[in-house]
Amino acid sequence: SCYSKLQTSVKVTWTPVEDADGYELWRTTTPDDEKSWTRTKTVKDGAADRYTNQDLQKGTTYYYKVRAYVEDAEGNKTYSNFSNVDYMPAAVVWDGPYSNSTFRIRLRWNEIGGSHGYQIWRLNEDGETWNVVKTLGDKNNTLTDNQGATTAYSNTGLKAGEKYTYKIRAFCIPEEGKKVFGAYSDEFTIAVMPETPVITV
Repeated sequence: SCYSKLQTSVKVTWTPVEDADGYELWRTTTPDDEKSWTRTKTVKDGAADRYTNQDLQKGTTYYYKVRAYVEDAEGNKTYSNFSNVDYMPAAVVWDGPYSNSTFRIRLRWNEIGGSHGYQIWRLNEDGETWNVVKTLGDKNNTLTDNQGATTAYSNTGLKAGEKYTYKIRAFCIPEEGKKVFGAYSDEFTIAVMPETPVITV
């Protein structure tokens, strides 16, 4: 499986294979193109069960697969078949949220490949806790409409002139009842358009 709390790294874990001498980790951004897969790391430890792939590009979803190998005295390697292909959606990158109304903020972000939807969070007035404002594409861990291509949402019912802070993360649901989240985006603070002043004589 793949897991990450950071926007530019992914921890890939696997089940160790008995008598293996090591593992090869392969990666791509286009899993359906067999020629696009490249070897990212050779782990020379048969007991290893994880590797953290760092220095990744923010906003890009990476797909991984692993294969084990045994090595003879001459250094020749015999490989297993590849594992299943696994991934988690990348961290979302904002695309210029703005306010054009005294009660609304229009949130915009870049589409995350491989995602099924997004979860939008807003900082509470206490400045410490967060609440989910909207989940796009999911209900009770079951995929509804596939909204991975959605790149905007309007948060309404806000106070004119007030500032609000948001963060967002993408998710996929590869199996019913199992939701895989990407890392959170950067936090973004924006003010709601203030009321129009009235000139009096």
